[in-house]
Amino acid sequence: MPPRITVRLAGVVLILLATPALAGVSLFLTPGDLTVGPGDSFLIELTVPVAADSFNGYDAVIGYDPALVSFLEEANVADQEGPLMVDACPSLRFHRFSIAADSTSVTINHVLMCAGVKIAGPGVLYRLRFRAKDTLALTRIRVLDGTQFYDEGLYVNPLHSHDALIHIGAGTGAALPTPPHPRLRAAPNPFNPRTVLSFALPVSGWAELRIYAANGRLVRVLDEGFRPGGFRTAQWDGTDGRGRAVGSGCYTARLRWQGGIASTRLVLLR
Repeated sequence: MPPRITVRLAGVVLILLATPALAGVSLFLTPGDLTVGPGDSFLIELTVPVAADSFNGYDAVIGYDPALVSFLEEANVADQEGPLMVDACPSLRFHRFSIAADSTSVTINHVLMCAGVKIAGPGVLYRLRFRAKDTLALTRIRVLDGTQFYDEGLYVNPLHSHDALIHIGAGTGAALPTPPHPRLRAAPNPFNPRTVLSFALPVSGWAELRIYAANGRLVRVLDEGFRPGGFRTAQWDGTDGRGRAVGSGCYTARLRWQGGIASTRLVLLR
């Protein structure tokens, strides 16, 4: 049985099972929030934002709405491969790419074939180019079911994924729906020793992202200042403002921006 960690929070004792450091893999579609003009082409990268469990292959299924965006396949499909895979094994990779018959998704099968070579990130796995249709809309490019990472044929779980939000025609005078507040996410969570916090600011303005202990004490200021609207990420490595490692337990990440507050609970396992 994995070792147990006892955390006391507001008089309640929580028994947590310790998990391996950075369990699983994070797969983010970046940029996570993008504004493009009607008819513009744009690039979406499949990114591992933080080092996690090692893997030597993956299948990725990426979905999109063909009424709002069209996929643009590179003349040389190998040009779609990202440097994280290519640099790890320059000479020998299994790479297969296909487009669904209804043009609603693409599937990538990508495996390192160099003996004993594995990767853990961070870095870019793959690149996909799209073109926005001549319309004003808000759409998503998504990580779909069927996406899975492998290590020598064994599943690497869990998978933490983040979709991309595409604004087509924002700034042209069209009234596009925008999220009332940015959803603050953390992956992996629980974590050890670091996690990536991601959010999309709906407007430009002052924003601050802070970490608080269970008793309300400020632990760390991760980001602070005037920030443009759009997708952002910040990494917390489990240390305080002086660079000292903090203990296992529950923490709160709190985002304040011009117009509101968002927060999420974090669990650090040492």
